[in-house]
Amino acid sequence: MPDVHADPDAMREFAAVLGRFSAVVSENMDQTRMAVAQLGSTWRDPGFDEFSAQFRRAFSRLSQFTSECDAVRPKLQDEAAVLEAYVRLRMGR
Repeated sequence: MPDVHADPDAMREFAAVLGRFSAVVSENMDQTRMAVAQLGSTWRDPGFDEFSAQFRRAFSRLSQFTSECDAVRPKLQDEAAVLEAYVRLRMGR
């Protein structure tokens, strides 16, 4: 097996950063969704419909991105565990 060129601790830390990022974005997405709905109760012309459609498309892309971040986190943690086990095995620990 080749030498390890990754730091399992750094991978775990990045997985944690992704988790925090996803949580903050999700919370802000909920607040923003409510704010747009409230805006729609006072902005009653075709401009709002256009804005709302653009917002929903962007919101969907952001939602997909946070879902991908959530899916990557356990993979990073698993990979870090595999790398750590390999390093221990190579070092005889």
